[in-house]
Amino acid sequence: MWNNNQTRIQEIKNAPFSWKDRDILTGAEKYMEGAIDLCLVKMTIPCFRELTPDKQEKISLVWKYATAAYHLKKDQSTIHPDVIVQQLKNNAARIYELECQRILGSLFFLENDFWKAFYKRQEVEADKILVALDALHYASTGRHAIAYQLLIQAFRKIIKGHYTKGKNRNTHFKNAKRLLVDLPLSLLQTWLSQQLIK
Repeated sequence: MWNNNQTRIQEIKNAPFSWKDRDILTGAEKYMEGAIDLCLVKMTIPCFRELTPDKQEKISLVWKYATAAYHLKKDQSTIHPDVIVQQLKNNAARIYELECQRILGSLFFLENDFWKAFYKRQEVEADKILVALDALHYASTGRHAIAYQLLIQAFRKIIKGHYTKGKNRNTHFKNAKRLLVDLPLSLLQTWLSQQLIK
């Protein structure tokens, strides 16, 4: 899990990025504070048990990269108006998004219905993160449709809650927790409870 800056930098150095991309991603690390650190998608695996560990790991990487790209894009509109900083963050977000597509391409043939969901997600910036849940669903051959729909709704609320302050933050996390109450996701439920305390 990417739980701190040093861990992310080490993973970037070990990942199959070009030296130029590594420099860009490492340079963008100072703007990652406040990103969704945990790989929440791993906490949903009990709903998709038939996935191989290799597929689980690849989809977890998609989540990490998609959340990083979203954070870098979301952050730039208000906090860092510097043009050079924005360009660095845009370039890093682009690299993360391309890496997501590369990984997803290794999981799904072009004819797979997953790609319809993928392209639909590209229409809304915050929904791009949800492509990791789409990947879980389609990689498990769509056997868990109800769990998948509940997870999509809950994760939309989690993403909103993460980037919201005050009472609305708790409201989003409480609503997400309610959506997941009947799913075997004790780790995710515990994490959501911890978010309510903050």
